[in-house]
Amino acid sequence: MKAKLLIAGILFLTIALPQSFAQRSVTNKAIDPFFTEVNPQQIDFSQDYWNFITNNIPSKNQLQQYLSYDCSSIWTAPNSHNADETPRQNGIIGSDYQRIQMYISEVSQSKDNPAVYFIKGKSKVKNNICDFSGEIELLKLYRYEMADTEVSNCVYLVGKYILYEDSTQKYSGFYKGTTSCAAYIDTAHRKIKLDDTSGSVWYNNRNFVGTWTSYATNASKKCIWGDFVLPYTADLFCGDGDMKIRDKYVKNGWESFNDGSEYIENAKGKLELKDKWWLRKTKP
Repeated sequence: MKAKLLIAGILFLTIALPQSFAQRSVTNKAIDPFFTEVNPQQIDFSQDYWNFITNNIPSKNQLQQYLSYDCSSIWTAPNSHNADETPRQNGIIGSDYQRIQMYISEVSQSKDNPAVYFIKGKSKVKNNICDFSGEIELLKLYRYEMADTEVSNCVYLVGKYILYEDSTQKYSGFYKGTTSCAAYIDTAHRKIKLDDTSGSVWYNNRNFVGTWTSYATNASKKCIWGDFVLPYTADLFCGDGDMKIRDKYVKNGWESFNDGSEYIENAKGKLELKDKWWLRKTKP
């Protein structure tokens, strides 16, 4: 029961932290990334996020036992928070919370190191689109139980990522940081798959917390993206259940997100994104 409460404290965003989790967080001097407004001048929260997760999950790292399992589908699975059910994710870049959109299109497991996954995709900031490629290295796998999930064999994955945009394209750079994901073990197919069925992970998942660094200037910016609510951006969101961007940040690329105008209803009565920007051929 204690383990369930502690995991819920990390992942569930609509209730107060359980007392036992809150006490443990204070003991480990870890800032809660979802409920606490952070220093707006701090650029890199990747180590904070790593510490928050690894210091507060009360189970052992069992990654070695599951290295033969394929996790590739986790990052290309549909984001259930998107009306168009694509893997597209929203995030922020910079201290002004400029919107960034990320689309991971291809993932493959390394044959030499099964903890490493090769990633390809595209990023979009304003009207600038860049191709990127790189890798995620899984470093932790924690088993846990959740009372409100539709799946069993729940796990929480933690790792590091580095993604390089095409240097021949405008305003390009590289992303680096800590990533995490709630998933479950499919023993029949020896795969680990995305878990977005439980209330405790529905409000945030597949988080990427780190920085983007410009090739041209070598300057770094805070860059965080994921499914739905993002860590270390408590000042960005408002609303209860239906996430909205605060008025002071809407002008930074979030207009169509807030009013839903980026979607259109197709012939089947389903919503789809008007601009499937990840399908465009990118220019140098």
